[in-house]
Amino acid sequence: MSPRTRRSIAAPALSALTLLAFAGTAAAAPTPVLYGAAGGTGNGGGGNVPTLYRVDPATAQTTAVGPTGFSLTGLAVDPTTGVLYGATGANDPTAPRSIVTIDKATGAGTLVGPENAGPVADITFRPDGQLVGWSEANDRFVTIDKATGAATEVGAGTGSYGDGMSVDRDGRIFIMLRGNATNGGDLRTIDPVTGATTVVAPLSGAYNDGAAVPAAAFGCDRTTLYALDGLSGSAAPDYLSTVDTTTGAMTPIGETPVRMDGLEWDCPTEIGVSAGASTIGEAAGTVAVTINRLGGTKGATRVDWSTADGSAVAGQDYTATSGTVTFGDNEVTKTVTVPILNDSAFEGDESFRVNLSNPAPNATATPVTQTVTITDDDPAPPAVVPPTGPTAPTAVTPPTVSGDPIVGHRLTCVPGTFTGTSPATSVQWFVNGAPVAGATNLRYTVATGDIGKPIVCRITAANAAGSASSDSAGLVGRRVVAPRRASRITSAVTPARDATLPHRFVTTGRITRPTGVSRATGCSGKVRVTFTAGRFTISSRLVKVSSSCTYRSTVSFGVARRLRGTSSLAVRARFNGNAALLPSHASTKRVRVR
Repeated sequence: MSPRTRRSIAAPALSALTLLAFAGTAAAAPTPVLYGAAGGTGNGGGGNVPTLYRVDPATAQTTAVGPTGFSLTGLAVDPTTGVLYGATGANDPTAPRSIVTIDKATGAGTLVGPENAGPVADITFRPDGQLVGWSEANDRFVTIDKATGAATEVGAGTGSYGDGMSVDRDGRIFIMLRGNATNGGDLRTIDPVTGATTVVAPLSGAYNDGAAVPAAAFGCDRTTLYALDGLSGSAAPDYLSTVDTTTGAMTPIGETPVRMDGLEWDCPTEIGVSAGASTIGEAAGTVAVTINRLGGTKGATRVDWSTADGSAVAGQDYTATSGTVTFGDNEVTKTVTVPILNDSAFEGDESFRVNLSNPAPNATATPVTQTVTITDDDPAPPAVVPPTGPTAPTAVTPPTVSGDPIVGHRLTCVPGTFTGTSPATSVQWFVNGAPVAGATNLRYTVATGDIGKPIVCRITAANAAGSASSDSAGLVGRRVVAPRRASRITSAVTPARDATLPHRFVTTGRITRPTGVSRATGCSGKVRVTFTAGRFTISSRLVKVSSSCTYRSTVSFGVARRLRGTSSLAVRARFNGNAALLPSHASTKRVRVR
């Protein structure tokens, strides 16, 4: 890239970032953040400490998050996990031509591994979570393994230096290619299968000297393309600009206070639930419940949903229902239905809840609960003339249930209060809306058959004038779970010593299942493998347990300053547990690097 004369540009007014909003969801969209990476040897140097910044998209002003520890040439947020990745330049003193992850709260970088095909000028994620980039070595499109950092070239090179890469809402991969003395460069799209590029339009406007655009990122609407208009070999700041993806025209927003070589929008996803009708008639048959996706819409995400009793009881007033909804790339609304049960008894209006839980790693769930009220369509009974004798009981406060809904544990029902003349009380336990035969005491021992079902205690008060029943609220919506059992994990690390760079070690082991725990249940979950030198963590990886209850983790790293002459590393493996097994640790192994 060649230097150019600086010019004074007044930053134009920037319209508000467009975010999708949804009917029935009152919460505001999550706040997006525009990140930039600056300093080190990337993009003309500048002599700055490698740093992660937050960038104001309206003014181009920057706020430092913290030092990255790496000279970065590109940034990209994984739409399936929300993890921020970076690519390092050829002259990075710590890990050249490598892929790293970056802590968005502190800016600190962690090495993933060498990409061995670059240096990679810029990176981006496809909606399916595949990390891709552009290699300067052979001017080629590459796919990158985000677990190891290894890059694979796709197709033939273009013969022109590529930089500034991002993906729009239609899944098209855009890249800016450097021009020459007579050609100011152009905006292109990339075929992800062949690696071939197609010219969209020549770059124009703020971009006018043939120097490469060092970074680009689509906003959270994924239609507005932001870019850094950089100067080769200069320590001067960049211009933050928008790029017309039809004409290639660049419109400057403002001048950044620092020199940057990475740009990426972090667009968090928020999932909320709302009812198509928060009040539904008893004879309606079903009620539609809408689950909405707010904020970032890039990539797939999911959330679990389930119904829970309120004053309405599953099996009597509605059918207990649950499931998982999955949003595809750009999908923002899903609808599920809950059956409503009709009867001829007057009960008054009753309600149940629809709850969200377990959102995908790149999402949050809020609001997490929607209440649906079922209006009674049965006529009220005629008014009763108060008797001259005893008064009938009336429930004042409901009973409560204490204890944990775990198989083998005992639950205790504390009766509520009733009015009326000296009523006698009786107890009945219900599991999943059905009475349990013989369960008529204040204490109930949870059975294996109760797993996954809600438990309710019903107190009935009666006298000569009548009776009244009241259901507990203490365990409404909580479902019975089986107790987890102890597990054991083994580990082995090979080789015992690796003095060559980069160091490479393989950790393997097995999870031992107790008798009675099936392979389908017990052989699941993840193991965290950690390499440490004293109090410093060199590598920490989370790997899946296979269907045969084994695990394998391969880690590769170069010389890190935090080793500080240490010749041996401690290797620890920890099983995080699952629905059937408790977490466990393997004995610590040691390996040598000298």
